[in-house]
Amino acid sequence: MQARYVVAGTLGLWCVATVALLFSAHGPDLTPTKLASAAAAIACLILSIRWATRQQPELVGVVGGAAMAVASLSQSLPLIGLGGCLLLAVLNSFGALIFTTRSIIVLMVIATGTAGVLGVQLAQRAADPAL
Repeated sequence: MQARYVVAGTLGLWCVATVALLFSAHGPDLTPTKLASAAAAIACLILSIRWATRQQPELVGVVGGAAMAVASLSQSLPLIGLGGCLLLAVLNSFGALIFTTRSIIVLMVIATGTAGVLGVQLAQRAADPAL
């Protein structure tokens, strides 16, 4: 039962942060990215509510991780998106305890790809004095 709260709390935290960033100057700046970010927040909220079988936590983890990656990549500032990568790391560390190897690999690919893209964006903006 406590495992459910870890995943639900992680997804719920990113859901709240994503919705808050929609109204921020540093959040998504284009309509498609705002829609993707809102859809990811809704997916995280729906997925974190309940599951009953062994496969459902894995589904919640993988789909929730993908939704967190979409929300992270849709932010206008890469530093904010990297905060989402931290939550992906929390989800991965939890997943290492109860998920299958396939699910852990999928989550690691999602997290690594997201962090890589955001790292490149951050490096491109390195001359920006706001960073």
